[in-house]
Amino acid sequence: MKSLETGETRHLFEKEIEELLDGENALLFCDDERSFAKLKRLPDCVNEDLLRLCFSYVAGSVETRVRYYLSAMKQLTTDLVALVEDLLPSGEAVKRFLIHGISASVHHTSWQEHVCSKLQRIRRQKRARKQIDLSEATKLVFAENGLLEGIHETYEFRQEQLQTAMEIAESITLDKGILLESGTGTGKTLAYLVPVAYHVLSSGRRAVVSTRTRTLQDQLMQKDVQIMRKLPELDDTRICSLKGRERYLCPSRLIHFMNSMLHQSPIEERSKEALALLLWSLVTPDADLDRMRVTEGIRNAVSSNRFDCLSRLCADRTRCPYYIARENAKNADIVITSHSLLSSEIQMRTPESDIDEGILLPRFEIMVIDEAHGFEKALTDSLTFTLSSGEVMEVTNEASRISEKIFTQDIRTFEESFMESLKVRLSELRKAIDLSAKKLHGLINQHIVRSSMALDGDELARIRQALQDLESFLRGLSSIVVQLNEVYEEELLEHPSLDSVPYTDKLRVLKSRVFELIRHVSGICHNDNNRITYVTPSEVPNNPRISSSPIGNDALVSETLNTIPIKIFISATMWVFSRGSDGFNYSRRILGLQDDFHALKLGTSFDFGKQLRLMLADDMPEYYQNSDEYLDSGASFIRDVLNIVGGGSAVLFTSYNDMEYVVSKIHRDLKSVELKVQSRSESASVMLAEHSISDKSVIFGTQTLWEGIDLPGDKLKLLIIFKLPFDRPDEPITRARIGYYGQNSFMEGLYKYYYPKMITMFRQGIGRVIRTKDDHGVVIVLDKRIADSARNYSVKLLNSLPVGLAVERASKKKILATLRNLKKTKWLT
Repeated sequence: MKSLETGETRHLFEKEIEELLDGENALLFCDDERSFAKLKRLPDCVNEDLLRLCFSYVAGSVETRVRYYLSAMKQLTTDLVALVEDLLPSGEAVKRFLIHGISASVHHTSWQEHVCSKLQRIRRQKRARKQIDLSEATKLVFAENGLLEGIHETYEFRQEQLQTAMEIAESITLDKGILLESGTGTGKTLAYLVPVAYHVLSSGRRAVVSTRTRTLQDQLMQKDVQIMRKLPELDDTRICSLKGRERYLCPSRLIHFMNSMLHQSPIEERSKEALALLLWSLVTPDADLDRMRVTEGIRNAVSSNRFDCLSRLCADRTRCPYYIARENAKNADIVITSHSLLSSEIQMRTPESDIDEGILLPRFEIMVIDEAHGFEKALTDSLTFTLSSGEVMEVTNEASRISEKIFTQDIRTFEESFMESLKVRLSELRKAIDLSAKKLHGLINQHIVRSSMALDGDELARIRQALQDLESFLRGLSSIVVQLNEVYEEELLEHPSLDSVPYTDKLRVLKSRVFELIRHVSGICHNDNNRITYVTPSEVPNNPRISSSPIGNDALVSETLNTIPIKIFISATMWVFSRGSDGFNYSRRILGLQDDFHALKLGTSFDFGKQLRLMLADDMPEYYQNSDEYLDSGASFIRDVLNIVGGGSAVLFTSYNDMEYVVSKIHRDLKSVELKVQSRSESASVMLAEHSISDKSVIFGTQTLWEGIDLPGDKLKLLIIFKLPFDRPDEPITRARIGYYGQNSFMEGLYKYYYPKMITMFRQGIGRVIRTKDDHGVVIVLDKRIADSARNYSVKLLNSLPVGLAVERASKKKILATLRNLKKTKWLT
């Protein structure tokens, strides 16, 4: 098979390709997402990930695609053939194809050397600053018949996008901040990205753009940044994405994991997944695991984490994806990150820390917080300390296991009496920590029923005393672990034969885990009137958690970000109807902004009155928490609706439990659709990508899927809202914040915080449906409270909806008839 041009070879390849395109290997030669959807779906992860993510797509004939994949495999190393032989079952066509392609490689070094060898690096180089009139440049890009129309085939001129971009350009020029509601469909991402990029190009400043979720972060990098780069002067803008450590592949852990795979027999299903992951690691430009579909077990085995990381001592530091991403961020003009990482940075820059330079992020002068309505939650999560007695026991047990192994070694560098004293102290501390952890467990456990519960008064004082005792014992344990580490390292210098037992790594990891426990224990013990301490039930039986969270984040944000001259807060839902105010008071409160911080509400490019039908099933039972009647009635109605509308639909919940219950009740009755149910632990990026290439997909989601996702056209034509997105008012943090913002009364807190938060989330949810001027869609709300005039928040919510959008109240039977008619008349395609 030296050439594809000979008739014999062509015949052989055609036969091979027929096998590859048959059945389970159908994914191998897909042109793009849409043709991918037409082929048989594949449960075999190796084929999908290997070719979708490792070698990307190439259009053209089968022969063109064969050439492309063979060329890509030539860049790998030939010793991968042995892994393919070992890890893939015999007889698979894709196995033969991989072996053929990799065997032709000119690289004969070990595959271990090639892991993460293709990571992209940003170099910080001085360049001449360009004199750019920011206002004029922005206008040229976004104006009717402007530059964007010339580079983006499907671009639609939107007056509101131009207004958004011009407002942001003016704020940057004046070196001041702005709080901006830019309506759904405005194209706000490009509207802030373009003026920011032109400004950093002309000023030499650096910018950080933070968005709500990693899903949105990926969408911004893969879609909007690529469009922006096509504009004049912006093609070489240095932009990178930065995520938390655990999102990146660890080369050392991957190599160790792959070696363990080779010793397993028979071949496991996850061996195929592991091979796909390895091949991807050889060509990926960033080693971002969110781009790979891997099971949670494999992700945990190969991802970076602070406990196992050797940092500067690691032999793979120079190719570590996480540290390369950190270095890229230091050298970039614009860093795209998440609210979670930015919140961690803010935590490190607290006024008490006296830190102004960047820690996780570089020093920056421009900050854009996209989806700014969700920043409060991210900051709360970052500043929360949490602990369970089970975690304490796990760490102390690990300390005992490692120490016992070391004490059995022939340690000759130190006196036997010294080693014996360490052993005795460790045994005493282990007993003390066990007793302390059991006491803490007993104090916490007596308060747990089914939901979270705030702690105060005498009971909080008793728990804090137990935590202080525990902290003292843990500090003693950390001291012994440090001494053992020093003993073992010194012994290794004197007697290198011990090196066959790598306890130094285990001790270093153990030390990190103990210090982390101490940090959380100390944080919970700290007596601060601006924090709430509470207990929550755990998914692990009989192992409740105790946590401490900030009540008000506003002061922290205003104090830590006051040195950043340009702060841009933007979202499609920053405004909430309020008589006697400009509607931005809620947003200012949760973001820690001054009462006079400049705010502006812009309209939307869409005609919601004509493009969206908002229906309420008014014969649904009243919603009550844990109501079986509501759950069962809602499940039955959702089943009937989906059997009419089919794919391109989504059902949004506020609770995983409710979602999983409904799915369990109806999934067998939905034969014509493919259910995509959001996982509690995995990124939604892969699920959304699968939904976007299927005509039959229906999303069941919660939390992150209420906001920010972009599924235009027939990919989301129907949205069902299971209930109004209220937080539970008895949740400790929620109740504490109602009190924090309602200094005069409980009702004041509801109006200033609780109701606006729900309304903001509801507006985010319905904003998923209409994404272009040609879209038509239906939103069905099951919760009758939305239109109950006796409830004050209902009036507030209805007045906060887009102009022209009215609620249509009808029975479930009539709604089903209306849906059939909308389908019949092609209004709903």
